[in-house]
Amino acid sequence: WRSGPDPDDVKAAVKVLLAAKDPLLYVGEGVYYADATPELLTFAELAHVPVLTTLKGKGTFPENHPLSVGVRGSHAEHFLRKADVLFSIGSSLFPNRFSHAIPDADKKTIVQCTVDLLDINRSYETRHAVIGDAKLTLQALIDELAKRGAPRKPGLVEEIRGAKQAFVAKFRPLMEST
Repeated sequence: WRSGPDPDDVKAAVKVLLAAKDPLLYVGEGVYYADATPELLTFAELAHVPVLTTLKGKGTFPENHPLSVGVRGSHAEHFLRKADVLFSIGSSLFPNRFSHAIPDADKKTIVQCTVDLLDINRSYETRHAVIGDAKLTLQALIDELAKRGAPRKPGLVEEIRGAKQAFVAKFRPLMEST
């Protein structure tokens, strides 16, 4: 059985996302369970926000996409630390070997979109919760964001590209070593 999110919670979440200086989408395996990878791609592109996935959420967002900061590494850590709004979709936010701990979580606004009410405030203070199936939630978020429009952040794609290149450059000698 799938349940959709409260429209007021969706509006509040989008309002927070649009007001953020450095938002980050933090995506978990719940997007897989809901068969919502196309909706995630649409939402991320519409919001023009960097996307980090948990290890179990790896592949929910194309890692060759210009907005992808991947799963692990210094480039992913950079965006995780920099974020003022952590916009979680399909993740419990419980830190373990499959997901990141949230650095300086008390200084970030956390928006958590999850199907499980027990995930809210489990590990970190959730300032805004959107409870519902990830597919239905992402569809509602897309509709609301499309009504409001999202500003493009100049230089964001270049920042992500530069961080990835620096990460790869660090390990290139090892990858090309005979």
